[in-house]
Amino acid sequence: MVNTYSQVKDGKAIIGNSFYEVWFDKVDGSFLQIRNIKTGCKYIREAGGKQFYLWTLLADKRDGYSYGNDDQPYMVHFPGEEDLQSVRSENSSKFSRLYFSFILLDGIKVKTIFTAYSNELLKAKIIIDNGSKDFAHNQIVAVGFPEIENVIIDSDHKSNVLVRPNRFGELIPDPIGNAGNYTINLDYGGYASMQWQDLYSPKGGLYIASYDRELILGVLEAEPNIRRKTMRLGIRKYVYVPPGKKWESSDYVIGIHEGDWHWAADRYREWAETWIEKPRIPEWFKESDGWYGIGFHYGEKKKYSFKDIPEILEEARTIGLNHIQFWGQMSGPRKSCCYRFYYPDPRLGGEKKLKDSIRRVKEVGGHIGFYFNIQAFDPMLPDLPEDLNDLIPDDVEIPEWNNLKKAAQVHFDGSYVRQYPSRPEPSDGFRIMCLCAREWREYLKYWIIEKYVKEYRIDSVYVDQTFSPPVSYCFNFLHGHIHHGDTVKCRVGFIKELREILKKVDPEAIIVIEGNGDSVGQYADAFLYTSFSSQTRFPKPEVFYYTFPYYVIIDGFANFPVEETMKAYFPYIEEVSYEDLINRVYLFGFKFDITLYRRLEKNEHLTKYIRKVIDLRKRIKRYLLETRFVDDIYIKHSPERVEAKMFLGDKIFLVNLLDYRDKKKPFNILVDSAIISMDDSIKSSKIYTFNKEEDISVYKGDNMIEINVPSFEEHIATILVEIE
Repeated sequence: MVNTYSQVKDGKAIIGNSFYEVWFDKVDGSFLQIRNIKTGCKYIREAGGKQFYLWTLLADKRDGYSYGNDDQPYMVHFPGEEDLQSVRSENSSKFSRLYFSFILLDGIKVKTIFTAYSNELLKAKIIIDNGSKDFAHNQIVAVGFPEIENVIIDSDHKSNVLVRPNRFGELIPDPIGNAGNYTINLDYGGYASMQWQDLYSPKGGLYIASYDRELILGVLEAEPNIRRKTMRLGIRKYVYVPPGKKWESSDYVIGIHEGDWHWAADRYREWAETWIEKPRIPEWFKESDGWYGIGFHYGEKKKYSFKDIPEILEEARTIGLNHIQFWGQMSGPRKSCCYRFYYPDPRLGGEKKLKDSIRRVKEVGGHIGFYFNIQAFDPMLPDLPEDLNDLIPDDVEIPEWNNLKKAAQVHFDGSYVRQYPSRPEPSDGFRIMCLCAREWREYLKYWIIEKYVKEYRIDSVYVDQTFSPPVSYCFNFLHGHIHHGDTVKCRVGFIKELREILKKVDPEAIIVIEGNGDSVGQYADAFLYTSFSSQTRFPKPEVFYYTFPYYVIIDGFANFPVEETMKAYFPYIEEVSYEDLINRVYLFGFKFDITLYRRLEKNEHLTKYIRKVIDLRKRIKRYLLETRFVDDIYIKHSPERVEAKMFLGDKIFLVNLLDYRDKKKPFNILVDSAIISMDDSIKSSKIYTFNKEEDISVYKGDNMIEINVPSFEEHIATILVEIE
């Protein structure tokens, strides 16, 4: 049994157990020190940071709901010495607690509670009772908690690593030295796919997470302090607590641990699995190796039309795919892949030709999908390009901004939330719409369900920007949300509703969303990862996939690969090719997103190479479906410039290899023997390459399994080990 304790003495409030000890300042409640008992490492270099902060709206009106001022819509408040009213401790046989009570401004009561149990996690909660009478200045619109400043693991910041769920994941070595090269704030539901982050070094780690099933829009904060060579870590929630109202947070956790980020991911998964359900995926899509994607437009020119769709399916089949996915089918500017009026473009053949081509694809057993955007709308509508004006049938309703603008998201000052405002377009950017607003949900459901699924008979719905930036709060409470941060909950709720309707119409139809997210994943059939695009300079696709290995991921080229990101994966290659990127998709066992916005030529090298890689995946696919991704946590040794990723199942494991050594020769991989029981033995072991499948030697020792890998010409291969 692990004993817990808490006490208030000598100017400090202390809480801990055999894993950690945390000190708070008795005077103002700030964190003084966090100590990892197991490693002896202290995490805070200097005291002085505040435990929480509040944002309050600065409004023109003196009573009732109002927007904030244009020039300064909110004020930030930190607790001071005069605000902390009391600190007390509580100890029982099961837990220990510290209670802090504050009163800020003219009657805002804040209570924070920290609870230690018999594990590495310190739980935290904040409760706010807004007793202020000042409606003009004290509507609470954001809460930062817990806030830990001046953090550094070990004395040398260069040994620190920051891991965050920036979309698919990022791993930032030396976040102090790399200050300015990464985004400080990650909004959950946009850049942040999960509600946790981890800072670690060989001396220990600090895990901070929000265990919030309400899915209130939150921000993961990771701000470097260049002068002090430390980090500020915290979480902000966009909650609305006006005078006369109360709010009690969900649990936050602070984990003080040994090891790297995988420990943090394991803890977050354990919590998520208490309420997140695994989606049921149609068999055809489980067996699918990906999709062949095409854009109908290229620049200002029409490149393909609806009549080409059946021929494009045949092209997909030449590379081993049976699913085609399209961008740019809608009516709007010619150069747009992703416009927001979804009537099939008459310039591409119109509704009749689209339905005919979809019918022909379905008749031969193919699968077909199209693009939709969950949140953006063009305020120029109903105005369309001149060459479309006389082509839209009279009985087709063109959406109008004046009818839908009441569903748009707004900032604190009442201005509209915009997307791409700096682009040289006729408008000043798309407007971001609120998924809590009934009018917007109905607009999307009409086009997706009533038209494309029911009438046109597509069986793949791609929903762009679902868990992808930009995501923000909405300060228009006429949409029905309690908190302006309910925008994430509403978009997850919309995907849930969309899925329920979709499956009633066609149980075999799928929803694929752009980005990836913990909570929304239970209502999607797959995520489009786009791990080669420009989300971060420090890409780490393993972060999300290791945390949620049962979600289906498609990865590839729908968002154009960026040279900086490609070089992060292949620093030793002068010019990274599409073939190299396809190899990385294979490494993780993902489905392939072959969306080049052009059609592949039958005899070009890329076409032939894609076919080889997909054929190899088909040969090992049944084993991929029987295993789960465990990254490289059990792989104790592999040669330099050889990446190895493991998939673990019952009596079986796979190791996917990516070998970019200059000189190919046989090598050994050492695997922790803890993955199998002491009584088990190796039944068989094989290596799969493009041209062959052969037995290899594997030896089980007391602590390690040694895999002898023969030389192979290609960059990718798979090892299969069966156990008995």
